[in-house]
Amino acid sequence: MSRKPAAVQAPTTTVVGALPPASSAPVRRLVAAGFIRRWAGRTITVRATPAGVTGTITPAPVRVANYDNYGSLWGYETAATAEQDITAARANGATVDEWETTDRDGQPLRIVRMADPTFLDTISVFTGGA
Repeated sequence: MSRKPAAVQAPTTTVVGALPPASSAPVRRLVAAGFIRRWAGRTITVRATPAGVTGTITPAPVRVANYDNYGSLWGYETAATAEQDITAARANGATVDEWETTDRDGQPLRIVRMADPTFLDTISVFTGGA
């Protein structure tokens, strides 16, 4: 009784994640392009698709800088805290002066001076579209 040896197959190697050969690569087309830019506390997003171009600008958060009459920076606080301080100053009878203007870049500024006859005035500068 003679037995024939079984045919031996050569081992195959499959690379996971490899690109298919160039001849069988699918045709690709651009679906969307765009960018995100963060500048001066703002976020600018632009996206272009075959349907058109869209864009958004996220405003900078309102940040309040506090100064005294001599222009010394005392620190920063949130807009909500500054508004509470202004409301309290008015309720206590303090003189409160307000101005609205723009900075050198054309961004809005709100300036509030709370007079204090017993100490230095508090000057609050709201930035970022207050």
